[in-house]
Order: sequence, then structure tokens, then C-alpha cells
Amino acid sequence: MNTYFIDTETCGLHGVPVLIQYAMDDGPVCIHHIWTEPIHTTLNLIQRFVDGRVVAHNLRFDWFHLQKIYNTLRLLREHAYAPKYHDIQTIVDAEYASRNGHCLKPMAAICTMLLAQKGEFQSRPAWQVSGQGQEYYVSEAGAAYPIEMMIFECPGSERLWSLVLAADRESYVGHLRAVQETFECPPGNSN
Repeated sequence: MNTYFIDTETCGLHGVPVLIQYAMDDGPVCIHHIWTEPIHTTLNLIQRFVDGRVVAHNLRFDWFHLQKIYNTLRLLREHAYAPKYHDIQTIVDAEYASRNGHCLKPMAAICTMLLAQKGEFQSRPAWQVSGQGQEYYVSEAGAAYPIEMMIFECPGSERLWSLVLAADRESYVGHLRAVQETFECPPGNSN
């Protein structure tokens, strides 16, 4: 089963999705422009997500918008054309009618936000650090420095492990990457 790391970008909190960012397994990050790609391309992409495992931060938000756009686009007629070539009123009507559409259920799903809220460290204070459009939560001590992050699963575990590296000198980052590469799943991680 393929694993898809997904994120959607919308026009406002409740608006329509405009972009799908995703990576399959260890592959490169791809950006799918919903409104400029043929409808059948978007529907097929979302169907691939359904047939695999999806991983997202706040999956409930992203999956809601994927399901909404999937059901809206299904109701439009010319699937060979991009949505931008359809009449706006037709799209609005399709979005309204799509509320009773298909319920999309992926084969497996992981919400990193829910996983991050579990465990002994959830109540520890953290600072939000922004860098190149991605958000990370690190300790106050590491908030001012460049950071790198790695998220992975341990075989036989239901847990999702993350390793965040921060250093006050660029020369230290190389040493931390070496530590990152040798990181092993903790013993007894079966639950």
C-alpha cells in the first residue's frame, strides 16, 4: 500500500481548495493545481489517496476539503477540461449538490496533529517557528535556530515518531544529521 503525505490549501477556512500538495512514499513533493488541471486528473489523484494510506497534519481538515472537491468535480460534465473553464454558477450549484455525495474513506489514515497531542510531552511549552512555509514546534531554546524535522513509523508500532534537530551553529547541524541517520526505534514500541 502506498503512503501519501498530503496537505491542501484553500481560499479561507471554509472556501474551496485550490492546491493539493503531496508526496508518495519517499518520492518528491508534488503540487497539484486543482483549478488548472483536467477534472479527471484531480479525481484520479484523490482516488489514489483513497486506495492508500494518507498522512496529514490535521487530517480532518484536509480530508473534508478533498471529499468536498471530489464530490463537486464529479458533478461537472466535461471531465477533460479544468474547472476554470466551467461556468462559476455551475460550480457553485455542484458544490451545493455535492453535500450528499460519496463518503471517501482511505485504506489507512494517520493524523500527525492527533498523535502529537498524545503522550507525556503534550503539555510541555513549545514555540512555533516558521521556515520556508512549513511550521515546526520546538523548545524555546531552539526557536531562534535553523531546524530540520523527520517523521517516520517504527515497524510493528502504531506510533509515529518525529525527530526535530536545532543547532545554534551551522557546523553542529552536520553532527545532528549523523545522529538523525542513526536513530533507531525505541525498544518496546509495539503500542
